[in-house]
Parts: sequence; C-alpha cells; structure tokens
Amino acid sequence: MCRSLLKGIFCLAVMALAGSVSLWGQELPADEAANQVDPSLVVRFEGAPWREPAMVSTEPVAPPDAPSTLREEEFAGGESSSSSSRPPVPQPDYGAGAPAVVKPEEPARSSQKFHWAPALRQSLLFLGVEHGFRMTQLYTRKRLAGPFFQDWFDSVSGVDGWSDNDAFSANFIGHPMQGAAAGYIQIQNDPQGIKQEFGRSPEYWKSRMKATAWSAAYSVQFELGPISEASIGNVGQKKGTGGAVDLVVTPVAGLGWMVTEDALDKYVIRRLEQKSQNRSLRALARSALNPSRSFANLLRRKAPWHRDTRNGVAVAGESSRPPAPRPAAAARPTDAPPGDAAPPCSQSCP
Repeated sequence: MCRSLLKGIFCLAVMALAGSVSLWGQELPADEAANQVDPSLVVRFEGAPWREPAMVSTEPVAPPDAPSTLREEEFAGGESSSSSSRPPVPQPDYGAGAPAVVKPEEPARSSQKFHWAPALRQSLLFLGVEHGFRMTQLYTRKRLAGPFFQDWFDSVSGVDGWSDNDAFSANFIGHPMQGAAAGYIQIQNDPQGIKQEFGRSPEYWKSRMKATAWSAAYSVQFELGPISEASIGNVGQKKGTGGAVDLVVTPVAGLGWMVTEDALDKYVIRRLEQKSQNRSLRALARSALNPSRSFANLLRRKAPWHRDTRNGVAVAGESSRPPAPRPAAAARPTDAPPGDAAPPCSQSCP
C-alpha cells in the first residue's frame, strides 16, 4: 500500500511539474513581418516644412566688355589673387525641417528559427493533460504498485506484435487526433510552417512532414518514455496489452488528420465566413471542424478559433475593434497656397 501511494505521489508530482513548466515564460511574439511597411520607404519630417536655401553670390559682376583677367591667368597656369580672398560658397541650410530617413532594421534572426522552448512547454502540458485523464481510470491507479523502474522496463520489453487489444475508436480516431494535435504544436512554433495553408506547394508539405516527425517523437514518449503509459500504469507488462499499432497510427494517421483539417479550413470554413456575419457560427465552425488545431491553440493560451493566417471571427477581413478616430489637424496661416497673402490675425496668432 505504501509503495502504491508513493508511486502515485511521484507520478502526480511529475505531471504537476510538467504543467508548471508549460506555464512558465511568455508567449512567443506574433510574426508581423508580412503586415509591416518597408522601413526603407518611410521618411519622417519634423519641424517646419522644407525650405529651399537662398544661394547669394558675393562676387562683383563685371561688365560684358571688361577683360577677364581671371580667365587669362587660369589659362596661363597662374593663381588669381582674388581667389584666395573669395569667400566660401555658402552651404544649404536645411534647418529643423530636414527629412530624417529611417534606416531599415535588420530582422531578428531568432524570430526565423524554430521556437523550441514554447514547443516543449506546450508538449509537456499536453502530456500532463493526457496522463491526468489516465489517472482517473481505476486500472491505471491499480498498476501504480511495485518498483517503478523495474515495472517500466518490463512494460517496454513486453511490447510485441501489432495489436494492443484497444478499441477501434481509441486506435484509429483518438490516436490520429493526438498525432494531429502534437503536429500542430510544431506548426504553431515554426515561423515558416505557421504561414502555410493547404495546397500543392512544396513549402506546405515540407512543414507538415516536420510536424509528422514531431508527432512521432511525441508518440514514442507517450507510449514508452519515462512519462508514458509504460511507466504510469505499466501498459505492456501484461501480455497482449502492448503493440506497435499506436506508434505507427499516431504520426501517420495524424498527418492525414492534419491535412483534412487544413482542407476543411480552406474550402469549407472560409466559404462559410464569407456568407455569414454571425460571430458565434464562425467560432463554432472553426472550433468544431478543426478540433486538433483548436486544442493546440488552447495549449498556447489562444482562443480555439484563433487563426494565424487571417483575422478573428468578428468581421471577415477586418479587425473586431474599430480604428480610433484621429484628431483633426488645426490649420495654420503658413499653410496658405503660395502667392496668396496670409490672412490677417485679429488676435495673437499661435
């Protein structure tokens, strides 16, 4: 009894640690590079408007019939005495209204790399949720008794054959959804894959292959790892309860589930959003027709109907918040068109 209690406390502590680690830190920043204006094209004007500098010549103007001694001396190779006393040419005075060109900032290299820390935190949270549900099963709690490492090794070595005698719904519906949710964790932390939508482009399929690899690694950990069905509940220790079906179906069928959700999002949900202005209907369609993506959104503390490729469900193509009104600029006397006299000021002008 004491061993069973200690083993249960250890498993709960591991799951609590996984959950606390998943909530540590801040969420990754949104990639807004596609929505920003090229900074190299931005010119900021400060102060007064542009003033063309007045170039005033200080040299005396000679009559047309006067001999040009300076030109003769220059041709002869001499140096004019007036050249040394000639005042310097005045430089343009741009004043405070000179345009300040904003130099483009180099994009941060870290934003283009895979975000490992958030992906691992979200995967640990997903793992904690799944094992937390398994702890509600009487069979799992009964198998907590006994030496932890010995039972774990026996369970891993007991995996034999294809079948694990689970229900069809668990093997071919639950595990593909699990694989798709794990794959979406990888996608939403990949700056390149998060922008891809269903299609024939090589970038889309490359991102989904990466997600499948992440799903396969998660499946191995869930089935056989140190925080797995084999260590918590000792699935596989009893003959006939361990098989390779989950290790194969989870990533492979999970890929098919992800592609199906991507196609539904592009061809069904988008068309519904174009026809309906109902917020609740849009949110329900996004969440119900993309369940694995919705669950992955919750793991990163986003709304289930969140999409990284378009706006929310308020209005199609627009933000749910109206733009703030801009204050009207006060007219100044200097804004009068050129050639017109400025209006007289009856009172003190600003």
